[in-house]
Amino acid sequence: MEIITRAGIALCKPSEAAKLAGIAVDTFKKSLENEENEIYQAYFSGFETTKLKLKESTIAIALQGSSPAQTLAFAMLKESELEMEED
Repeated sequence: MEIITRAGIALCKPSEAAKLAGIAVDTFKKSLENEENEIYQAYFSGFETTKLKLKESTIAIALQGSSPAQTLAFAMLKESELEMEED
């Protein structure tokens, strides 16, 4: 499972992750449809970890005054607020 988590961390497409793990692409993609599946959990754990790190880094740079990072941070904030309203 470690290779699948690493593939998620590297933001690999599911087909790339499947090939790295030596799993048939169709089988891998089917596994991603079930939150209880260990492949799903490993892949998305890595994927979400990277998303979090990227968001943290963007916010840190935005707080230091980077205009492009501030623009992106505000867009992330707006997206999060919209998602909160939907929940």
